[in-house]
Amino acid sequence: MHHLRERFHNPDDDAGPPPLRDVTTQRPDGLTLADLLAQGGPSLDQLRAAVQDALASDEPLASLGRLFDALDAPLRRPVEIFGLLHLTTNMDDFVHDEEHTEVYRTLRPDSTRRDFAIPVITPGPRSPDSSAAPAEDRPGRVPRSEPA
Repeated sequence: MHHLRERFHNPDDDAGPPPLRDVTTQRPDGLTLADLLAQGGPSLDQLRAAVQDALASDEPLASLGRLFDALDAPLRRPVEIFGLLHLTTNMDDFVHDEEHTEVYRTLRPDSTRRDFAIPVITPGPRSPDSSAAPAEDRPGRVPRSEPA
C-alpha cells in the first residue's frame, strides 16, 4: 500500500446546514394557478385542435398567421407562435415559404401587444393518398435546405 489515509471521517465534526430564513412576509400577492399558466409554455393541445379544425373547415385556410390572428386572446401569447411552428413543422399539410414573412399580432398576459414577422406558412395542395407517401415525396412539401 503506497498511501494510508491519516484523517478519517468523524460524524461528530459534521455540522448541519444553517436554519432556513422565514420569508413568509415576502410572498407575492394574489398569485393564482391561472397566472402561472399564463406565463408557461404553449398550449399544444388547444393549438393542435385549432389547426386541425381549420384544415377540416370548408373555408380555406389562407395562412398560419391568419389562423393565429383568429385565435382567442389566451392563445395569442408570443409563446403560442412557437407551439404553432412546432406543430406545423411536424405536419405534412403545410408549405414553409422562407422568402416571405407575415405579421403575427400577439397579446401578452399583461395586455401589451407585440408583432412578430414570421415566414409565411400555408396549407399545401392535398392529394387523396398524401398520407401514404413519405413526407419528402409528397406534393407541395418544400424540403428544408441545410445551412452551408
